[in-house]
Amino acid sequence: MSEDVVFTYETLYEFLRREKTKEELQEIDEKFYEEALNYLREKQDLYDETLKKDDLFSVGERDSLQLQINNIRKLLKDFYDKRERKIIDMAINAVKINKNVIDTNSLLNSERELYEKIISLLEIFRKDILLKVLMLRKPTIEEQKPDIVEEKKEEPKIKTVKFKENVEQFVGKNLEIYGPFSAEDEAKLPSEIAQILLTQGKAEEV
Repeated sequence: MSEDVVFTYETLYEFLRREKTKEELQEIDEKFYEEALNYLREKQDLYDETLKKDDLFSVGERDSLQLQINNIRKLLKDFYDKRERKIIDMAINAVKINKNVIDTNSLLNSERELYEKIISLLEIFRKDILLKVLMLRKPTIEEQKPDIVEEKKEEPKIKTVKFKENVEQFVGKNLEIYGPFSAEDEAKLPSEIAQILLTQGKAEEV
């Protein structure tokens, strides 16, 4: 985004539309996600202000802002997903053909790091599986590379909490929506989220 372009819902939607309709990765400003964060924070601040008021107008404005925030988050997620898919495809083509012929000018610095790591990983397994089979040698897929750590997925622990006050709708780290909750409501929540509510004194463990 150029300095004279104001970040709005419409501009964000246009960025997503371009990314969806164009095959190649679209060029965006290095500060795109920083601007998106500022925009989202502005909406959240407005929403927080409405929580201090209980008149009918503020309630309607609060509902409108909550909808806007949810829609903005969805657009950003769709936008990121689309670029991520293109970056993965670029990395695959780079390994199959020659990475020197792949145009990477549209990559952000953070995306370039992702792109290079994907290429490195693909090259390791391509050499250990495909190349060795073609050379009539046994593939070494059972060997663990020192820089490739297999993460053990743990099921999130659940805690049951009882709310001591009204809590507005909020979003978890994986964009899942929780709430809203009223005082005396009970809910089963991931322990990480439950602990935050307990620490803030908004709920108690059941």
